[in-house]
Amino acid sequence: MMPTWRCPSMTTTTLLAIAVLATARSSAAAITGVGTLLSGSGSSAGRGLALGVLLASPHLAAARPFGAANTSVAASPPACRAGLGSFQVNISDVFEGATCYGRRYPDLEYAFCSKDECNVQALHRHFQSHGRREGRRFGCEAAPLTAAETAKYKVHALTAAVTAKYKVHEARRRTAKYEQVACRMDHRVGACDNRLDVGRQGSHGVTCRPVGGNCACGRPADLDAAAARTGAAPGGPATRNATRICAYVRSYNGHKSVIGTMLQTMRAAVRAAGTPVDLEVHLANTDWRLPLLPCFRRRVAFEASCVDQNASGSFEIHERFDDRYQRAETAFRRRWGVTVKKDYGYILTDLWLLEMRRRGGCDFIHVTNGDNIYHVDFFRHQLAVFNARPDVGSTAVDFSCHLRRNFHSVAFNYTHIDLGCMLVRPSAMRNMTFAVRLFEDGKPQPSKRRLYAADGFLAAELARRAPAVPIHDHGPLFFHL
Repeated sequence: MMPTWRCPSMTTTTLLAIAVLATARSSAAAITGVGTLLSGSGSSAGRGLALGVLLASPHLAAARPFGAANTSVAASPPACRAGLGSFQVNISDVFEGATCYGRRYPDLEYAFCSKDECNVQALHRHFQSHGRREGRRFGCEAAPLTAAETAKYKVHALTAAVTAKYKVHEARRRTAKYEQVACRMDHRVGACDNRLDVGRQGSHGVTCRPVGGNCACGRPADLDAAAARTGAAPGGPATRNATRICAYVRSYNGHKSVIGTMLQTMRAAVRAAGTPVDLEVHLANTDWRLPLLPCFRRRVAFEASCVDQNASGSFEIHERFDDRYQRAETAFRRRWGVTVKKDYGYILTDLWLLEMRRRGGCDFIHVTNGDNIYHVDFFRHQLAVFNARPDVGSTAVDFSCHLRRNFHSVAFNYTHIDLGCMLVRPSAMRNMTFAVRLFEDGKPQPSKRRLYAADGFLAAELARRAPAVPIHDHGPLFFHL
């Protein structure tokens, strides 16, 4: 005999469960197994799981005598308040019924059962939500399927299997596509860089091949000329009198397939600039929801370790992946009450700009994204303008963008500019920000659209402050993949 439980020492949910079980089975049907379950032996999680399966069982659905699980004790039947007599439940009946249900139908067996066992809870939920409405039969005592039913549900199972195989095939196909090497003949190109496909963006004859140990992109004549210029000027690490470009690369784990190629094409463009250039790259993770996986970090480490032979100028990568930058952004948000969740990485970008202003030492500032590809003449044409006109504060080149998949003639406004196609003197950006100033001094929160176009608004402000020169007639010199 099992002990008799009384209501004062039990929760409402337990009372309801016992009342349902007692109503569903008469006291004459001596069923074993739940006494131990409800008396406390075993883990509480295991008891809760089994009890949930019992309450969801189709056998008990019609026997529930009262409503929701939060029904008060006062609304319980008198028998509960007075105390329940002893009873026993065979829990295996409920589990076996769900297993038989799953094994009976080929599509359910494919979806919910393995070779050894079935997902009992999922099968109960399926019957409650779909099976009963579809006319399926639950339990081990139900009649077997007819030939027509067997054929029908085998088709369902075959469709599910074909769909699953197709998804696996597509995943493998995409992996094979993006694991191809951009410049496969050069040993300095990392093995997990992806195949560059600038042709789909109206590339104007731009192709990619190794130049001076880096993947370089441009028209064949441009690449030949760049190969002649690369290494022509004497130099080395931290070249004396070299132009220093400080670049901030806004990236995240989704750029892992292209980040290596992006860094190489940027470096190739610097090496072919025709003048010694020290390139200082600050690489940041601007989407903290996605941690950087090992493949991303390996690609960055590979590019940081490459040493260009006969290079005119230095190349440095500074990883800004630790949480101190995230803490700085969090502190800014808390101080100014920022409620906008998606700022497109512009708060982190502004904090970097502030850091560079305090530190100094940069001749030019360049802000870009981790999925951009550089023409080999990207820096050469812009530096030529700056060298010829000291009054110019910023330049920008024509580009192709994945958003519209076409060529853009650049202009310094928010509709014809891309963040990475600009090069700016630090003096022209004094006290300018992309997004930080929009939140300070109690201003209304900017809209999502305003933040998305922050690079365009900054370009327009640059043009108002100092001469801004758009560079045309060379085709696209920048590709936003």
